[in-house]
Amino acid sequence: MNGIGRLLRRLYAKAYSLAFGYSKRHSRKGLYENLTRAILTYPVEEGSTQLNIGAGGDVQDVIQSAGVTVVSVDIDPARQPDIVASATDLSMFETGSIAQVFCLEVLEHLPSPPDAAEEIHRILKPGGTVIGSTPFILGIHDRPHDYYRFTKMGLQHLFRKFDELELVERNSYIDSSLVLPLRLIVTGSERDQRKILLRLPLIWLTFWWFRLLFRGIQNEDATTGYFFVFRKPGTQ
Repeated sequence: MNGIGRLLRRLYAKAYSLAFGYSKRHSRKGLYENLTRAILTYPVEEGSTQLNIGAGGDVQDVIQSAGVTVVSVDIDPARQPDIVASATDLSMFETGSIAQVFCLEVLEHLPSPPDAAEEIHRILKPGGTVIGSTPFILGIHDRPHDYYRFTKMGLQHLFRKFDELELVERNSYIDSSLVLPLRLIVTGSERDQRKILLRLPLIWLTFWWFRLLFRGIQNEDATTGYFFVFRKPGTQ
């Protein structure tokens, strides 16, 4: 019986690991593809300083795999940034000294996003770009520092000093309908995680029917998040 119990625990751990990975990929669907494309679309002059606000993790892995070397900034020293600092105070960088800023899945965690947008505007060279993203339909995460969700209009207002180059939904209205139950695998209690894991086949089947029922229907009123590129006016 002990052997069977160990086998069941291993099977559960494997199923949880797969479901956890699927949940994260679904909540960020379209993010990394857009990021890679934007890096190729908006290259900077060789040797220019590029800044990544938010150190480590999958985002920085994607940036580096695209051949970009960045200076990383994060308020959490445990993430091992190059510089420990808040995005709302980048006074260690001179005005107009940065060619490109990456700010992905960060703004919702800042007590004052307008201050961060102001600092990004200040440190960017004229013509410099900020490449970023924010979630929209997504449960609370990284407690207690999860403060905001932004609409398209909210992001346009936040970056109103910039020229808008791109501001797009990362995925569809229907994609966003599945993200909340799937996120319980990551953020729910252990009891809820087990319940969701057992019901995953039914959730996937329901989602398949949703896709079938809503085929051909396009609506931009919901998405799991937005991807954007804004440019500071002027020329370098």
